[in-house]
Amino acid sequence: MKVRGDLQPSNAFTLEEQPKKPGYVLVRFFENPKPFEDHQGDLTITGYEYDEYHLELKDTGDLESDVLNNYDALLAQAKALETPEGGGDLAARVDTLEREKAGKDEIQAVWDQMAAAYSEGVQSA
Repeated sequence: MKVRGDLQPSNAFTLEEQPKKPGYVLVRFFENPKPFEDHQGDLTITGYEYDEYHLELKDTGDLESDVLNNYDALLAQAKALETPEGGGDLAARVDTLEREKAGKDEIQAVWDQMAAAYSEGVQSA
């Protein structure tokens, strides 16, 4: 979503604790900051306009590192969760998700790898 603020975001993302949902953190992603100037009569308003996306994640204790290490995937997830203005084309979004989801063969292969690792004594795959 497009957001306007007085200051340019200083980082690509921020983390905010959720007081009403203990154990969860709101990750705010920022992209494309640009200065803006708006005139309303004799008043001039200046600031920055940028794209902002939100993702609520369980606090892992080292969430900042987790976000840094998985930045592209988490940003894509936050973008996918955003409802386009005006509601967008829900059918097109569902079609995209269906096309990009993992197939049964891919899921079975992961289960097979985990079973093989477990039988060899490995506790995590």
